[in-house]
Order: sequence, then C-alpha cells, then structure tokens
Amino acid sequence: MSPFLKKNIDSLIASLVGFSIIMLYTQYGGIGISPDSIAYTSVARSFVAGNGFLDFSGTPLVAFPLFYPFFLGFLMFMTQHDIVQIAPIINGLLFA
Repeated sequence: MSPFLKKNIDSLIASLVGFSIIMLYTQYGGIGISPDSIAYTSVARSFVAGNGFLDFSGTPLVAFPLFYPFFLGFLMFMTQHDIVQIAPIINGLLFA
C-alpha cells in the first residue's frame, strides 16, 4: 500500500460512505428540485442546445453565477444524458 493511500485511507472511507448515502437517498425519489436548480437546469439545457445562457423564459441568466450552469452543460454534453438523470451521481461525487 502506498504511503499516500495509507495516510488518507480515512478520507477515502468517509468519501465512499458519503457517496453511498447520497445515492441511497436519491434512489427512490430522485434529487430535490428548487427554484435555483430549475434556473441552472434550464440554462444548462439551453447551453447544450446551442442557444447560449438563456433561462426557461428565454432571457439571459443574470441572477445566478454562470459557472455552475456551464459545468452542468459540459457534463450533459460529455455524457449525452440530461442533467436530471445524472444529478444523483454528480451530487454524490461532488459531496465525496
């Protein structure tokens, strides 16, 4: 076992437990949707569709930071799945 892994095994275990808990809680009902997440999701979908950073009403995103919808759009583009489908995995990885 490498010294780096030996030194950080507790963090690795905590990360795996945290990821498992997130996956367990989102398995049945999915992720929770809030007004902020609706804005982020609609902007990410618009970005992937090539329409720029527009929200669900067709207006530019001005009330929220731009990086997170860009990040979500990038993940949608790379995985070719809608963000709501892959959100539990993304949330678990970000938590871990």
